[in-house]
Amino acid sequence: MCKILVLLLFSFCFFVTNAIVCREGYTLVNNKCIAFLPPYHNSGYYTSYDQCNDLGGNAVSIRTAIDNTAIAKLAINKGYLDKIWIGLECWEDNNPDDCIWADQQGNASRYNNFQPGNPQIDNGKCVYMIPSTGKWVSEDCFSSSITIACETDIIGACTHKFGDYCYHPIIGRMNHDEALNICEQMCGGSLVSIHSPEENAYIHALFNDPSIYIGAKMSNSARNYWSDGTNWNYDNINFSNINDGQCYTMSRDDGKWNSRGCEEYLSSVCKWKASSECQATCTGPKYREETGLITLLTHQLSYIQYRGVPPCYYVLHVPNGSAAIWFDSIRLDSKSSIEVYSDTGNSTPIAVITSENEYSKGSITSSGEFIKLVFNQCKDNCDVTRLYWWTAHFGMNYGARCGEVLYTNGVITSQNYPNNYPNNYNCTYYIQNPSGTRPMQIHFDHFETEENHDFVNIYNQQSGVLYYSLSGNLYSNATYILDALCQSVRIEFTTDGRNTFSGWSASFNPWYY
Repeated sequence: MCKILVLLLFSFCFFVTNAIVCREGYTLVNNKCIAFLPPYHNSGYYTSYDQCNDLGGNAVSIRTAIDNTAIAKLAINKGYLDKIWIGLECWEDNNPDDCIWADQQGNASRYNNFQPGNPQIDNGKCVYMIPSTGKWVSEDCFSSSITIACETDIIGACTHKFGDYCYHPIIGRMNHDEALNICEQMCGGSLVSIHSPEENAYIHALFNDPSIYIGAKMSNSARNYWSDGTNWNYDNINFSNINDGQCYTMSRDDGKWNSRGCEEYLSSVCKWKASSECQATCTGPKYREETGLITLLTHQLSYIQYRGVPPCYYVLHVPNGSAAIWFDSIRLDSKSSIEVYSDTGNSTPIAVITSENEYSKGSITSSGEFIKLVFNQCKDNCDVTRLYWWTAHFGMNYGARCGEVLYTNGVITSQNYPNNYPNNYNCTYYIQNPSGTRPMQIHFDHFETEENHDFVNIYNQQSGVLYYSLSGNLYSNATYILDALCQSVRIEFTTDGRNTFSGWSASFNPWYY
């Protein structure tokens, strides 16, 4: 098996040079990548600011006259002649010291280009630029129809460097696993590991949120480890709350590390080895074993495919069984697709998901232990004004395993599915809660039985309480959430001696709310 994995890894390895500088839709301006996002639903500065964050950027910060002139000129060239929001908010009349940049890296005291009499807080505390003059004017933050100037980092560039490593704060809050996934796609990095008091102080200075995820985690044996595989040779743990969760965060107050739950939505910092070449975004494949969750968000470098970068590859391996994948939520743009293959060596996909059929796709099963998933992102003329994402679970395709106890994420079906089930049939499935602590989700991709005669009954195995009794035609995408106290589920499928139908297919996994 090791030899196979080595060969696969060699086959799918790609490298991205530092010739790639800005993501699609952004223009390089004096070491900044700039795009102008039209007003989102005419809702004002904060909605546009959030949209910029969700696309992996920030409202632009301007600290020199050279940058101000260049951004104004670019706005004119792009046809934005009236007003553009910049990332500046003010709290006192005519006082640039009280005007704070959106990147939280200082105020406008060193450089500003306010029109005389500004900022004027009675008019509003948000700031726009007039491209024709480059002057700045304060305005009501809820004024509509103003485009925002959004900036992102140059791909592969170290915006924050300490020693031999690059550090990048993630804009946008996500849970621990989602943050790890995003960091992997940023130059092959990981959530930040910290190995000295000096490095801890450097990370502490990078953020202003109350706390952020770092790459430290506690294993079931209470051994601490770093997600990037480096040695644990320094810690700054706050031992007063060491039992509050398995994942570690850093506090803004004192830089101490606190244990927290891994499902909270927090900011994070990524870290990768500084080099002249950046293995950015989806250099593949990424391996996942047995069961799990894959998340592709619009944050940071994750969604749009950069010029010269290969698609995302995921190799999913479910030992000793048949692999299955199912999508919890999905929104693709018209120029992206997801190809699913039943094995790593296959050239013909068993399913292709696009924006036209995304909502009709249920669980997809492989004929063997492997699934290869290829995400073909948008490359040219991408729509950067909307949010796109997908999340998927994968696990075992159990089929109709009557009487067995099932322990990990998977797919179960009625007998003979998708063909008709038999008459006078009785099958019982026992499912242990895959997480043990989170609510469990059961999702029916398809459900068609003889109404009021053939039933699927879902019970709490410990208490015997009947949660749901299902019969008839539920169409698709029917989801049932079981409370976290339910550690074991019993599903009974019974049919009578009359008509038969195509039956049902259901996936089950922990529910992430």
